[in-house]
Formats: sequence, C-alpha cells, structure tokens
Amino acid sequence: MDKALKFTADPYFESEVLEKLLSDQHHRKVSLEESLNLRTDCSFRHAAHCFICAPQDKLVLGKYASHASVLMQLRFDGLLGFPGGIIEREEDIVCGLNRELREEINLDLSIFMVKEADHLISHVNNHHKFVLHFYSLPVTFEEFRAIEKQILEATDYGNETLGILRVPLYTMKDGYHGLPAFLNQQFVGNAKDQLLYGLAKLKILTPGELSEAIHKSQTLKLTKAY
Repeated sequence: MDKALKFTADPYFESEVLEKLLSDQHHRKVSLEESLNLRTDCSFRHAAHCFICAPQDKLVLGKYASHASVLMQLRFDGLLGFPGGIIEREEDIVCGLNRELREEINLDLSIFMVKEADHLISHVNNHHKFVLHFYSLPVTFEEFRAIEKQILEATDYGNETLGILRVPLYTMKDGYHGLPAFLNQQFVGNAKDQLLYGLAKLKILTPGELSEAIHKSQTLKLTKAY
C-alpha cells in the first residue's frame, strides 16, 4: 500500500443508508447550518469530536485484514469516545475542536488541523440540550503512528484521556471477536453511531459489512463472549 494514501469522504454518500443500523434514537441528525443556528440558543451546549483514520495493510496476528487504523480513546468516565470536547460559547466550532485535539491528544496543529470541509455529520439531543459535531482527519499510516506516539505528552493525558486504542475492524474466525465484540463496549453519547457513520462515509467498510458486524454483535454476544 502507498504510505501516502489517505481516505477521502464519499461526497455522494447518503446517511439514510445507515438509518436502520444506528442505535441511538435520542440524537437527531441535523444539517451543519441548522446545528450552527442553535448557537444563538444559550440553552444548548456544543461539542465537537474527530475521526482520525489511516489506511492500513498490515494483517493483525498475521491473518486478519484491518482495512484501516481508527483512533478512539478511553475517557475519564470509563467510556469510549473520540478525541474532542466541549466548545466554548465564544469559540468557532472548528477552532474549538482543534484546541481540544491539542489538549487531549497533543495534536501538532502546525502539521494537522481539522478544517470546515472535514465536517461529517451533526446531531442534536434535545433532552440534554447538546449539539454534537463530528469531523474527520484522514492521515497516512506513518502520520497516524506519529500522532499516537505524541499522545502521552498531551496536557489532558491521565486526566480527561486515560488511554488510546485502535478500533478492531475485522471479525475473527469465531464470527464474534473483533469488531462485533468491540461494538458491545460502552460508548459515550452517540460515539458508537459516529463510529459506524465515519466508517461508511469514508468508505472504510460498506453498509453491508457494518450491518453484518452489528448483527453478529447482537446475536452472538451471549454465546461467544468470554
């Protein structure tokens, strides 16, 4: 694989193809324009998170194709999520996200910086008065590894961020362990749906592959987990 290769979002991807797969009914999908209009409503808080990913052609355990490396983190509350966080009221969404990425994972903003064009999807949770913005940061595999190595020096590491991980994007021979088992972990907010959406939007996995992983995570949980 060309080490300079990066994922690109599919401009023709329609999120409706995943509607039946997404599990969180408390978060309503909204357009970016609609989500930004809610900034004038002081009762809503805004948060932004980032899907950092890179192509990967190395087999896991010498036999499982992982398709990509996708970065997630273990949060202070014991839940899994994406790097990012609360946007201050006076901040621009993208500027606030880049600030959070610098604080949480020590992202070098002189090399990597999320831009407005990297927006993937936004959701609103009317019950909790939260607007959640999701962006992508496709990098090369070498850049991904460099980002991982710098995270231990982040300001918030050991406080807000307790660890990092790569999502297992394969299914092991028993049909459950790997991605299906991972989907049964505890995610914060709608991070699980953000993961599924990012994988489809950036064409890392097809909706069919995601549907199969979700089905296996639900039907094999009690029989295969150990």
